[in-house]
Amino acid sequence: TLAGLFYALPDISRLFRQRSSLWHALRGEAWYWQLILALAAIICAGGLTRLGHAITGDETAYYLTLPKVVAASHQLRALPGFFEGFSVTMGALGEMHYAALMSLGLAENARVLHWITGLAGCFMLMAVGAQCGLGRRGRWLVFAMVYTSTAFLFIMGSGKVDFFSLALGLAGLYWALSLEASGRGPALRLAGIFSGLAVVAKLTYGLSFLPCVLTVLIWQTCQGAGGVSK
Repeated sequence: TLAGLFYALPDISRLFRQRSSLWHALRGEAWYWQLILALAAIICAGGLTRLGHAITGDETAYYLTLPKVVAASHQLRALPGFFEGFSVTMGALGEMHYAALMSLGLAENARVLHWITGLAGCFMLMAVGAQCGLGRRGRWLVFAMVYTSTAFLFIMGSGKVDFFSLALGLAGLYWALSLEASGRGPALRLAGIFSGLAVVAKLTYGLSFLPCVLTVLIWQTCQGAGGVSK
């Protein structure tokens, strides 16, 4: 842990500098921009209050039950009964993170990771917006739009695994948009890795993320080829 903190010190210091610059930029904005961001930040933090809610639906049937079975048995085991075949064929990326936290005695707090992953996904969406030309206010609006979306709030802080696939898929889209700026080879590899992990985290997200990432990659490639021919 100490070694990890030592190597992360430059990133931590950079994060504090960015927070300071963000604070100064926000102080210079009009009051309504400050109000929009303040309300979105309150809603974001309010997601932690959902952690005490009762677990229902898919969470009790699969998403939090499989990690409990793995954590209790200390083995990669399938769920007995109806979901046995389903749990063997799925990647269960998020569920294995839950199982690791539960094995450390944090069974009730494993859902905190889902909230953190959702926040990371929101930041990745803001980064994608920056790649598409959004300025500072545009990225703030993205943050506010995410945390006032009922589709996002409905599963925030739950025991589902949607946010794992969301964050990883948006990372793949980010690197697909960075094809020319970051170098074709590294960007292609990272776009492929993150897109693959997004599908592993939740198979159904492949229907939305993969066509999008492939379309962006083809478009970027055609744009590069057009520039060379000119």
